[in-house]
Amino acid sequence: VRSADPAVIFLNVAYFINFGRNVGSAGDPAIDFGNIKLGNTFEYSIGLILSLQERLSMNFALNQRITGKTNQNGTSLPDSNLNALSFNIGATYVIPPRTAVDFVVGIGRSEVAPDVSILIRMPVMFKFGKK
Repeated sequence: VRSADPAVIFLNVAYFINFGRNVGSAGDPAIDFGNIKLGNTFEYSIGLILSLQERLSMNFALNQRITGKTNQNGTSLPDSNLNALSFNIGATYVIPPRTAVDFVVGIGRSEVAPDVSILIRMPVMFKFGKK
C-alpha cells in the first residue's frame, strides 16, 4: 500500500496450492474418476482508492486470477486452465463509529470471468478488552 493523499495505491498478491485426491461415487454402479488435482492459482489485484470526502471513497481495481491445468491420474486435462480478468469499480461509505458499507461492481474482461459481478459487504469493527 502506498499513500499519496488523497489516494491510496495498492497491490495484492496471492498463490493457492491445490492438493490432489481420489474422486468417485459409491452408487450403483460405482464410478471412479481416479486422482484429481486442480491446478494451482496465482492471483493479483492492483488498484487505486480515492477519498471523495471524510466518510466516502471510491476504488478502482484490476484483478487477474490464473489457474493451471487440472490433472487426472497425472495426465493434464485439455482446456482446464483458466485466466479470469476483471475490472472493479466500487465505493465505501463509513458509518461511525464502527461500521462501513462497501459496494463493488466487477466487469469481466476475459472469456472465463463473470460478465458482471456485484459485491455488497458491511464490515463491522468489534472492541475487545478495556481499551
